[in-house]
Amino acid sequence: MSFKYDHIRLLILDFNGPMAPNVSSEYPASILKGFVKDLDLAGTVKFEKSNWLLTLLDWGVDISNNRILDEIDNRMFLVNKDKIVLYDWVRLAIPQLAQTRKIAILSSNSLRSLDYALNGLKSYFSVIKTWQNLISLKPSPEGIIAICYELGIAPSETLMIGDSQEDEEAARAAGVMFKLMKGEDIERCFKNKKL
Repeated sequence: MSFKYDHIRLLILDFNGPMAPNVSSEYPASILKGFVKDLDLAGTVKFEKSNWLLTLLDWGVDISNNRILDEIDNRMFLVNKDKIVLYDWVRLAIPQLAQTRKIAILSSNSLRSLDYALNGLKSYFSVIKTWQNLISLKPSPEGIIAICYELGIAPSETLMIGDSQEDEEAARAAGVMFKLMKGEDIERCFKNKKL
């Protein structure tokens, strides 16, 4: 799986999958107490879609209300924070990759979760976009277009790495190159000097 592109000036990474294992989509139902009607608060809830915000929208939660989202995200963070662990490749590769190109993150995670996970590495990322600083979520191309615009880099000089159909649809709609990869694939490419 070789993809060494010398002309790439910007690498956009999804967080869950490429940089860290996907955390569980099941949570204690109590995290949604007061936000979702008719919920059995004794059990667990499972976010069925790859983007938890889309599941909340299906359940009738007002996702335009940042106070509500911040509170739900805070509860989810407290449940998951010990599970947010970067793949080994990230600590090794990101400082080296940042010497030759800009690196950005586009994620449905919160800024709080990314700050926690990227401890000591955040300065290597030129831009970090999450649900908290975007209007539309993937598969909308908004986040990718915003990152390219903010950094002044053309989509034709950009590669996005993600692990979902939503990532691929967003990349294609934004006109950037895309590779469907998980963390283990990226680590192998980095060790073989193909990234």
